[in-house]
Amino acid sequence: MEGIKKSLADNLTEFQNARSSDINTMWNDFKNIVKNVMTTYVPTKQTKERYSHPWMNTQLRKISNSKQRACTKAKRTKHTKDWKRYKFLKAKLKKESRVPHGKYTEDIISTDKHKEKPKRFWSYIKSRKRESTGIVTLKDKECLLHSDTPTKASILNHQFQSVYTKEDTHNIPHMGPSPFPTMDNIKEAELISPYLTILYQKALDTGTIPNDCRAANIVPVFKKGENTKLQTTDQSH
Repeated sequence: MEGIKKSLADNLTEFQNARSSDINTMWNDFKNIVKNVMTTYVPTKQTKERYSHPWMNTQLRKISNSKQRACTKAKRTKHTKDWKRYKFLKAKLKKESRVPHGKYTEDIISTDKHKEKPKRFWSYIKSRKRESTGIVTLKDKECLLHSDTPTKASILNHQFQSVYTKEDTHNIPHMGPSPFPTMDNIKEAELISPYLTILYQKALDTGTIPNDCRAANIVPVFKKGENTKLQTTDQSH
């Protein structure tokens, strides 16, 4: 947080000296300052997307990552040697996983562990089941029961469709992603209030606003009373 404060304070003087610029130039300068601060001082972390088995250890993860890289390379180059390396790593991972997987399974199904943690035991048993009970028998609009898969799918499809309304989406503008995806990390208003004060004053003095602000989607929201007498004072952006 101290780094963010210092960086914004250091850039404020230069931003104040640019008051002679037009409103769009000042707005773009402000966006660039905030983006640079976020990139430099806001920590980010890439989450793991691929599923990791509970018996996987550090060594197995390294082999798995090597196998994944080999697969990606083989698909790209289509060379025989790259495919051979991928198959070799795949077989190695399968072989090396047998002992840890066996220990993990033995630990779960052992008598003592079974009694201590029955939920863990039955979760493992359920994950090993190959059959599926599927969707129960459903009733249609005429209250007739159906058990065949196509009819049940059709019943669910009609049910899901019934909760949606048809709307013409061709005239809805695409607003795009937020220019400040991590703006919420700035918790204290005084950090950016001097910048916004200068921008607002510039907008009042010139009677103009940044082009980005013109893209705001402002619509009236009905809250009470007769819907034919919509109060346009209640608005949402």
